Amino acid sequence: MKPVNRIVVTMTAIMLSIAVLPAPCVASVVINEVELNPPQTPGSTEWVELYNRGPQDVDLSGWKVVIVSTVPGESGGAFSWQGQIPIPSGTVLQADGYLVLVGQSSWQHGINATAILYDASSQEVDNSLLLVDSKNDGFTWSRFPNGKDEDRSADWAYVPSTRGRENTLPIGTVPR
Repeated sequence: MKPVNRIVVTMTAIMLSIAVLPAPCVASVVINEVELNPPQTPGSTEWVELYNRGPQDVDLSGWKVVIVSTVPGESGGAFSWQGQIPIPSGTVLQADGYLVLVGQSSWQHGINATAILYDASSQEVDNSLLLVDSKNDGFTWSRFPNGKDEDRSADWAYVPSTRGRENTLPIGTVPR
């Protein structure tokens, strides 16, 4: 084989091997469950559960969840409130795994909010749409069925908390 042909064949093989490398599984990580109004017990805080529905582990180093709420003001106006939960460097979410991120106990916002997941380059990966939780009753907004994400409000159900595990319904429970 001539040297020029050998170079062309080698370069083609390299390009093809790069083209078939698996892409990062960023889209496989979803916000799976959100607690906006926890029961009034000592140490209760808001939290967000992430779920990796993909076949590969995902490095979440530098990612963050932001809770955004519009809070009614005293004079009839409103202001926007944000709380951030940074994900520490070295955090890896295993395939079919869950990660619960806990907010600050001092957070005071309204009963409605949206949780937004950002990757390390501040690109939005997922969001929960607007959720309303007026009761501190142990129910959470959960993707149901577990991990379902079609960017519709129908992806969410107000059900008993399953923090850190698959979203399921106890027998006889109807989503609210």
